[in-house]
Amino acid sequence: VPDEAVARIALHSGGLASSGDYSRCFVLDDKKYCHILNPQTGWPIQGLAGVSVWAEQCIVAGTLATITMLKGEEEGKAWIAETGAPYVTIDQNFKVESQFE
Repeated sequence: VPDEAVARIALHSGGLASSGDYSRCFVLDDKKYCHILNPQTGWPIQGLAGVSVWAEQCIVAGTLATITMLKGEEEGKAWIAETGAPYVTIDQNFKVESQFE
């Protein structure tokens, strides 16, 4: 985990919500298991380390962030970009991608 912020986001209204596997997780045999479970398999998701999304309502931002995590890295990043919501994604190597205007 980096010792400093990987991104800074200036907000003037609305809400920002984040979802990720970086905090509530454990590692067993070099594999990370997080608290976000795939509803189809029952196993922890694999993919992005974190997603933060801005929306006028925080419940919307939270929903978008969690759905992005559930979809996995490639599908999740494509999906959140299609929504048009401002976002930041962080992969397992801490590479940051964002779409904030």
